[in-house]
Amino acid sequence: KKETIKYCEQDCISLYQLIDKFSDRIYKLFRIDILKYPTLSSLAFAIYRSSYLKNYKIPLTTGIIYDFIKKSYTGGSVDVYKPRPNKNKKIYRYDVNSLYPFAMKHYPMPVGTPIYFEGDILKFENNPFGIFEVEIQTPEFMKIPLLQTRIKTKNGFRTIAPLGNWTGIYSSEELFNAAKYGYKFKILRGYLFEKDNIFSDYVDELYKIKLNSPRNSADYTIAKLLLNSLYGRLGMRQDSEQHVILNNDNANKFYSKFKILNILDLKNGKELISYI
Repeated sequence: KKETIKYCEQDCISLYQLIDKFSDRIYKLFRIDILKYPTLSSLAFAIYRSSYLKNYKIPLTTGIIYDFIKKSYTGGSVDVYKPRPNKNKKIYRYDVNSLYPFAMKHYPMPVGTPIYFEGDILKFENNPFGIFEVEIQTPEFMKIPLLQTRIKTKNGFRTIAPLGNWTGIYSSEELFNAAKYGYKFKILRGYLFEKDNIFSDYVDELYKIKLNSPRNSADYTIAKLLLNSLYGRLGMRQDSEQHVILNNDNANKFYSKFKILNILDLKNGKELISYI
């Protein structure tokens, strides 16, 4: 028992010392108090807003527009390979240096007021930029298909990259890139945006810190984490999951007010309710 208590105390002290050093370094670099931001992504967003936001017209989408755009988000494409042992064959492994920051810096992002349209916008604009609902027709064969979609299975929703035909929602840049590899698509409707490189200064400054710091140093780790923590913050869900414990009688009234995700009977006259 004494050794366990000693271990826990030392663990808390060392963690406090690390947080203190981290807090001090973030304040010196960006004049930001980390105690106001409980996650790395919220800290990265605060740093971006305080020092790099400028006059970019980043739209705050809600309601129907948000729901439409959200459907264009899917998880990353992952392939698993099981190499077979062969002494006479070399295996090469590749890693991309700062892939997310590279895309954030070099590719334009949607800004401005979204403009809704219906029909094939390609009849009126050569290179429309936005989020579109389209009918997809893939090549007959591709070893690694590009465009992803989500399907409902008995085990829940799954993200796949199929061959064939379907209707989905995608960014214009994904569609035009896929067209280079034989994909065909017909635009049904969507939202047009302006475009701007809104992350260039943020990426440049942090990558400079990373590049000029020893690999195992605190500054290297801080810069790497902040570079990879910002982008997802701008795609967060608007509806957050909440939890509450209520008496059984009060819980029945609660059900009609919110979208209920889960109910756990605590066997003591109370329920733990998860809701949106």
